Amino acid sequence: MVAKTLKDKQVLYKQVFSNEGGRLVLSDLNNFCYGTKTTAGRNENIERLEGRREVFLQIMNVLKVDFEEYYDEYIDDDF
Repeated sequence: MVAKTLKDKQVLYKQVFSNEGGRLVLSDLNNFCYGTKTTAGRNENIERLEGRREVFLQIMNVLKVDFEEYYDEYIDDDF
């Protein structure tokens, strides 16, 4: 399947991320990409960190996941 439309992308993204393994990958990407954290004040290159974060937010946008819903459901104080 070639993702020609946003709906096509949503179907593909949901196939990838809607199972237990996909949720674990999203959690890992959230950590690596600073998806639910600020990149301000980090020692690493801020542009690179913001690029990572942008990728994570794009995935969440295509999945139509509400950021606050995701944050409340998947984020705990240990991150």
